[in-house]
Order: sequence, then structure tokens, then C-alpha cells
Amino acid sequence: MITLDYCRELGIPIEPFADQNADAHLYHDAVDPRATTMRAAKADTFGYLSELPAKPTDRGALDGELSPEDKDRLLAFLESFGSIGGRAGPDPVPVRGPVDHQPGGRGGGRLPGPARRAPGGSR
Repeated sequence: MITLDYCRELGIPIEPFADQNADAHLYHDAVDPRATTMRAAKADTFGYLSELPAKPTDRGALDGELSPEDKDRLLAFLESFGSIGGRAGPDPVPVRGPVDHQPGGRGGGRLPGPARRAPGGSR
């Protein structure tokens, strides 16, 4: 509390600091009993969110709403945003980080596949 008193007395603004660690581990038994990193969870979320509109777009469900040019641009964006290889779904990509990570940036490592979906999820 003394530090805050000094800040108040000297007029120093207090700014929040939130640590964002992409290598922090997450556990959720319903999804996967193994730990996953924040980086992998974020990449999977982007991939699955991109996969949802990519599948019907690729199958022609939006042909009446989108021109062929718009369709190609949408699919290109979704492939880039969600790192989905092709239009079938997420592939192992560097965005998730390597499985056998070497601390300090030494070496590359094997790329993991996408996370298993929660029970009840559709694919």
C-alpha cells in the first residue's frame, strides 16, 4: 500500500500490466485431458471459426449471394486468418507452435495437429 500512496502523492499514474504468455498451459478435461498452450488454443479457435464459413462457401451454398470473385477473396481470407490448409479444415501449421519446443528458440520441432473437438461438437 505504501507504493500506491507514493504514486498518489507524486501524481504518478497507475497503469495495469497484464502478462500474455503464449506458452502458458491450459487444462480442460472435457476437451482434452492433456495440457495445451494458449498459442495452440488460439490457433485452433481461429481455425475452427474459419472452417465454419469456408465449408458452405466452398460447396457453393453462397453462390447466390457472392460473386465468384467475392467467394475467392472470402476463402483466401479464411485460409489466411484461420491457417486452414486448403478448404477441408485446419492442418498442422507453425501458428500452433512445435510439439517438442526447444527453450530459447533453439531448433524447430514437429508441428501438432489440431486439437480434438469437445463431445457434441460437429465436424
